[in-house]
Amino acid sequence: MRGRNVVVMTMLVGTDGKPHDLMVSSAPNGDFDEAALKAARRWKFKPATCGGEAVEVEITLETDFHY
Repeated sequence: MRGRNVVVMTMLVGTDGKPHDLMVSSAPNGDFDEAALKAARRWKFKPATCGGEAVEVEITLETDFHY
């Protein structure tokens, strides 16, 4: 049987577009925590802007693991 596991993470996206202060806020079990964090550390975002200037912003996102 195929399944789906959702890991919810919060992070601060810096003015450089890199994720900082990553934290798992919800996961089906601990097996997925480190995999989700490891993947998220490699991501690069387009920084948020305010008045044309890049700003840090906290985001929450879900990562799906399918098996």
